[in-house]
Amino acid sequence: MTTGKTLKFSNLRKTVSKRAEEIVEKRQAGKIKYSLHDSCLSALAMMFFQDPSMLEFQRRLEEASQLNNLQTMFNVMTIPKDNQMRTILDNVPPEKLYPVFSDFFRLLQRGNHLNDYLFLEDGYIIPIDGTQYFRSERVNCPSCLMKKHRNGTTSYSHQALGAAVVHPDKPQVFPLAPEPIKNTDGIKKQDCEINAGKRILQRIRTDYPNLKIVITADDLYSKKPFVELLKKLKPVLDELKKWLDATVEITPPQSLLGKAVNYALNQWHHLVIYADTAHVTSDNNMAENTIRPL
Repeated sequence: MTTGKTLKFSNLRKTVSKRAEEIVEKRQAGKIKYSLHDSCLSALAMMFFQDPSMLEFQRRLEEASQLNNLQTMFNVMTIPKDNQMRTILDNVPPEKLYPVFSDFFRLLQRGNHLNDYLFLEDGYIIPIDGTQYFRSERVNCPSCLMKKHRNGTTSYSHQALGAAVVHPDKPQVFPLAPEPIKNTDGIKKQDCEINAGKRILQRIRTDYPNLKIVITADDLYSKKPFVELLKKLKPVLDELKKWLDATVEITPPQSLLGKAVNYALNQWHHLVIYADTAHVTSDNNMAENTIRPL
């Protein structure tokens, strides 16, 4: 798979940087030494360099050349220590970074990288599955899932439900935003993978309305309520179309609203084609950028 211009590292880094800057800072301005932006980009750098831990990442930065590379590549001014990075990022709700996944998806569309991932009846396969990324019998937090074992011990864990666009003949996968499986108020409301599955399906449909998809999952999801949910999900654009059809009947055609509604209905096919076809985007930025030098 060739990355092309749209998937250049600089574009990907700018996308994360932009979203990190949009997160509202809740700390007192006079006490901020490391910004949220720099903390998020430093965490991205640690993943990029595939360091096994924050400690190893900090050891890497002890070399001046490595530090300069990080600051240049990831556009960070100050890099927090491992404990400071944890403290800062622990207070950032994961959903604040969910838009990054949608942004990357749009970049894939603009670069036509999804064309080869069409599979069943010109749809896209999206498997969903749960994963556990933390477990302890001592360390826990209010969001931890709790499990009591037969031997009398109790374990605490953090889990998430992942989703990705895949193709059986392609080694690369395109992850979508994960859904945390966590308790919202301690043990009173024990979350589960099925509930997380319902939430992630709603979000996938909202983020990618009308995109033809085939959801695959293990037998945990082969239950009537979950299957019915798949059938009942209504695309956002369908709701807009209903509103337009109703509004055009009661709005004078020569009014500003009437003209706008009639124009939208007359161009409806062209408006929704981006939602049905992954390699078509919702704007004409690519065309404008191409003709700008002319």
